[in-house]
Amino acid sequence: MNIYTRESLRGTALPVCLGPLFVLLLAPVCSAGQSDETSPAVAIVNGEKVHESELEAEASAQLEQVDLQRLQCEVKADQQRHEVLEASADRVVRMRLLTLEAERLDSSAEDLVAGMRGEVAEPTVEDIDTWWEASGDRVRQPRENVEDQIRDLLSRQRLLEVEQEFYAALEERYEVQLILEPFRLHVDASGYPSLGPDEAPVTIVEFSDFECPYCARVQPTLEQVRAEFPDTVRLVFRQFPLNMHANARKAAEASLCASDQGKFWEMHDLMFDEQKELTVAELKDKAGRLDLDQKTFDSCLDSGQHSRLVDQDLKAGQVVGVTGTPAMFVNGRMLSGAVDFETVSEIVNDEIARSSVSSPSAN
Repeated sequence: MNIYTRESLRGTALPVCLGPLFVLLLAPVCSAGQSDETSPAVAIVNGEKVHESELEAEASAQLEQVDLQRLQCEVKADQQRHEVLEASADRVVRMRLLTLEAERLDSSAEDLVAGMRGEVAEPTVEDIDTWWEASGDRVRQPRENVEDQIRDLLSRQRLLEVEQEFYAALEERYEVQLILEPFRLHVDASGYPSLGPDEAPVTIVEFSDFECPYCARVQPTLEQVRAEFPDTVRLVFRQFPLNMHANARKAAEASLCASDQGKFWEMHDLMFDEQKELTVAELKDKAGRLDLDQKTFDSCLDSGQHSRLVDQDLKAGQVVGVTGTPAMFVNGRMLSGAVDFETVSEIVNDEIARSSVSSPSAN
C-alpha cells in the first residue's frame, strides 16, 4: 500500500547527522517454526510438506528489508515522475510564452531565442580572474589548463541569467500562474507529541535524534517558526535515533516514557540542552529533576516499553527518504539538515497561501 501522495519534494543540502538504513526486526506474520498449512507447499521432506509461511517466518528480517526497499523505490519513482512533469511544465509554458511574444512582435520563436542569446556577453579575462580568485583554491590543476572550462562555465551561467530574466518578463506580461502542486509525501502526524493547534493549516513533522548536534542546532529555528506562526503551524515530533549515536535509542525511549506522564516537551528540551549527558543513569536523573514518578519512569526505560514505537518511527522515516537527521516535512514537503528560519518560513508562507486559495471561505 502506498503511503504517500503524488505531489512534490524539496530537499536542502545542509548539515545533517547521517546513518545507514536500519534493518527493522518487526513482529513477523508467523513466529519462527510455525507453518500455515493453507499456504502453498514449497517442498516435501520425508513425506511432510514445507509451506511458504514457514519460509516467511524464517526469513522475516530479510523480507522486512525487501519490503522497505520496495516502498522506498515506489516513493523515489513518484518523486522522479513529478520532477519530469515540473521540467515539462517549464518547457511548455516557455514555448507558449514565446509563441505569444512572437505574435505580438510579428516575429518567430526562433528569432526571439536567437536575439535573447545574442545578448549574452562573452566572459572577459577580468571575469576569469574574479572567478579564479574566488574559487581557484578548489581546482587541482594550473589555471592555464582549465581556462577554457572556466570560460564555458561563466558563459552558461550568464546565458541562464539572461534566460531567467527574459522569461520572467514574459511571465509578467502574460500573467502566468503556475498551479502545479509541489511534491508531497504523506507522513502520519496523528498521535505523536505535538505543539500548536490541531487545525493548523501547516503541519511540520520532524524526525530527530536527541544525540545529533544538528538536531539541537535546528531547535531555535523551530522555536522561531512557532513564535512567528502560533496559529497556523503545528509541530510534530517523531523519533529517528541513529546507530552512530550510542545513547540516542534510549534517549528516544526516555522521551516517550516522559510523554506517558505528560512531560514529553520538558524532557525533549532538557535532553537537547544536555546532549552529552544521555546515559541511562543520566536520563533517570533528568526524570527526577522534572518531578516525574521515578519508579514508573525507570521501569518504562529499563523494560524497553516503547522500543517498538521507536522502530515504527524509524521505518516510517526510511520509507519517505529519511537517511539522516534532522529531517522535516512541511505539509509533506521535505527539508533535510539544520535549515535556517528563512528556508522554513518560505515554505510555511507558501503553504498558508495555498491553503487560503483552496479554502471555500476564500472564494
